[in-house]
Amino acid sequence: MFPELNTERFVLKQVQAEDQAFLFEGLSDPVAMPYNGVYYKTLEETKAQLDWYEKNWTEGTGINWKIESRQTGESVGVISVYYYKPEHKKAEIGYWLLPRFWRLGIASEVIQPVIDYWKTEKNLHRLEAFVEEENVASVKLMEKAGFANVARIDDKRANSQPKQNIQCREWSGAGSLQELPIERAGHKGFKVTVVAN
Repeated sequence: MFPELNTERFVLKQVQAEDQAFLFEGLSDPVAMPYNGVYYKTLEETKAQLDWYEKNWTEGTGINWKIESRQTGESVGVISVYYYKPEHKKAEIGYWLLPRFWRLGIASEVIQPVIDYWKTEKNLHRLEAFVEEENVASVKLMEKAGFANVARIDDKRANSQPKQNIQCREWSGAGSLQELPIERAGHKGFKVTVVAN
């Protein structure tokens, strides 16, 4: 059964096939997507994102929640945990919001229940977020949520953001940065520089 999560203003629900138009609105918006590696030009292309969400859920490698307003029932964004590695008890977190819902404290409100779920239900020890240096709002959000900047990626691949910071939050039992390699499924060709503490 899909784990719905609740906050004061939002319900986090499973993304469904009927959400494709909403996903296209967010994942085709040039304002919303400058720091996201996913961008679709047509509604039909957005089916690939739905398929990826479903694959994460069915294979147990991640959970993608649609953020829905309790008051209006409107979908405002998506928050996801993915690339789950049970052998290392680590995963990656990411989110996006439609621009009209920016600066309303939504991401700050929904991130903690997601972290709590993964920490308690999956015994997660490390959660990573790949955040572009220029994305000041997300850097601040990660810091507020207890993440620390542990490394920097110099990404030379075509069509990629050149500089990303790796924000990381760890709990008791987590291995050191050197013991748990920083990796992203299907991503090659970037250099990681560990930030000295």
